[in-house]
Amino acid sequence: KDYESIKAACLSEDELFQDTEFPANDTALYFSRQSPHPIVWKRPWELLGNRGLQPMLFADEATHFRVKQGELGDLWVVIAAACLFENIPLLQHVVPFTQNFRKDSYAGVFCFRFWRYGQWQEVVIDDRLPTINGELVFVQSSSPVEFWAALLEKAYAKLLGSYEALKSNLLIDALHDFTGGLVEVFNFEEEKPTQEEFTNVMFKALERQSLVGCIINSHTHPNRSAPILSNGLVTGRTYNVTDLREIRVVSSKDEESISLIRLRDPFGAKVNWNGSWNESSAEWTAVPLQDRQKMGLVCRDHAEFWMDMKQFLHHFDLVSVCHLRPDCPQSQPSRYWVVKSSSGFWKTGLSAGGRPALKDTHWINPQYHVILKDTDDDDGVMCSILVQLEQKDRRRLKQRGMKQIDMGFVVYKRPKDVPLPLPKYFFDQHHFVARCDYFTNARQVIKRFALPPGEYVLMPCTYEAQTEAEYLLSVFMENEQKFNFVDDPIEENAPPPQLSDQSVRDKELHFQKYFYEIAGEDMEVNAFQFRQVLNMGLKTGRNFKDISMDACHSMLSLVDVSSSGKLGYHEFIYLWNIIKSWKKTFYQHAKSNTSAIDAHDLRSVILSLGYRLNSNFLSKLISRFSNDNYEIELDSFVMCMVKILTLF
Repeated sequence: KDYESIKAACLSEDELFQDTEFPANDTALYFSRQSPHPIVWKRPWELLGNRGLQPMLFADEATHFRVKQGELGDLWVVIAAACLFENIPLLQHVVPFTQNFRKDSYAGVFCFRFWRYGQWQEVVIDDRLPTINGELVFVQSSSPVEFWAALLEKAYAKLLGSYEALKSNLLIDALHDFTGGLVEVFNFEEEKPTQEEFTNVMFKALERQSLVGCIINSHTHPNRSAPILSNGLVTGRTYNVTDLREIRVVSSKDEESISLIRLRDPFGAKVNWNGSWNESSAEWTAVPLQDRQKMGLVCRDHAEFWMDMKQFLHHFDLVSVCHLRPDCPQSQPSRYWVVKSSSGFWKTGLSAGGRPALKDTHWINPQYHVILKDTDDDDGVMCSILVQLEQKDRRRLKQRGMKQIDMGFVVYKRPKDVPLPLPKYFFDQHHFVARCDYFTNARQVIKRFALPPGEYVLMPCTYEAQTEAEYLLSVFMENEQKFNFVDDPIEENAPPPQLSDQSVRDKELHFQKYFYEIAGEDMEVNAFQFRQVLNMGLKTGRNFKDISMDACHSMLSLVDVSSSGKLGYHEFIYLWNIIKSWKKTFYQHAKSNTSAIDAHDLRSVILSLGYRLNSNFLSKLISRFSNDNYEIELDSFVMCMVKILTLF
């Protein structure tokens, strides 16, 4: 049931909601162990007890951020919530502000929305929260009456299966789930961009209302016991980036261009930044007060402060930029990302080809055709795209032993004379032109590319071949570009059956006589007799096995127009020539140590016979005709080809 119907039912029966899907017991807390402390589940009004306080969703209509982490050490939940707090329309969508604790409408039920696998998903919970000695255990507010963050965390825990599942989460996953956006991480400890490059990225991000957080890692500073640095900044705390301005300052020596970035402490605390461009620094004397207002060089409250970009790159270690989708609830930004998404799957024998080093199978991976034409507005030469590959989250199934798979993606430049999908021979001759940084079992893999205009093929792939999983592929682009899944059409271009040469005809005379000997008075054979003749003529080649009765029935039905269940000799010869071409092609592709072909080679085999099939139909054929080892034997291949012929 949805939130409104649950709430209405509870109010009509004058009872408080109890969520049986996410019960208030240890199963909601942990899946791998027992709780180390006795947990008591309490509703917010029970927590406040006799203190005379009324619980609220937000203590002051969401004007101040007061959230702090709990026992799980899930600081990333607090950081994600802080970034979300910077975009009130989005916050209202995730945490509907219409919910409250008023007696006339309170039913102990709350709802939240999370972005899951390409769409917003509503999660309904009751408001029973885990406590120890009358205090909340996990994420909470510094205000005793504010409960939006604790309830948001509970809803997120329900979505993932338990509170323990939150412990293994990453900031980029939480931001993605809270916003639906693509989270790009810049780790300055690994690679620091130039000031010009990063300033350009930040300008584009902020004009699209991206959520930006930055942090100073405590391990980068020798005195870890003192979180407050001499410059006034706090290690381990995420600051939100709220503005960026480019100014020109005239001095007695020269005119200088300076990029100023505005930061905010999400907890609303006054920041004692004492570096360049702090509130009392001498640098501000170069900008008259009245000009600062016109230029937007203002602070909205005492928690905001300015610094120049050079200082920012020097002091901060990690920056997370959450790029929002154009349909995301938000204020009206001046620019939007163009976003194209496509869901798909890696299936054994069909589309799970593995990484580029696996030459025999890599080519069967899903392919996406990308045509880049419009270059970036500020560049004129290159096209920027951000690629996000997300695998369907398996953390809810951790207790069953299911793990995330290693995955990534590569980009190939498509020559104009090569057909789509790119065939197997292409990958023997060409190398990818771009790729993700590494294959990983993270929920998402993200990479920014700057590519010249042209045609490309983007291939999501698992690290190992024959690894099955579902995925969602999204591409964020500055301008409208072409992006679509590439698949074969269903079409026939098969040559007519070839007449046998003289040597083969002589051989056929031997079983022609045999055909007439077993035929009845009407000189026709039924399916059982057809099988005898067929197997006698086909008994050549390695490891030959008799064609089955099912296959014979299927082949006979192709030419049995009168539905008599019988074949004449000329009809038999017509089928005989077709089957011989199938058998010849089959053994050209069969593995040397067995009389079977790999399922992933089926596309190539049927293409060589003149038939093109899309992935959906191929998937059904592989499921129907391959064995447990994803191999297709001759008998099954014959029935597979009969099935294909019925399409045309």
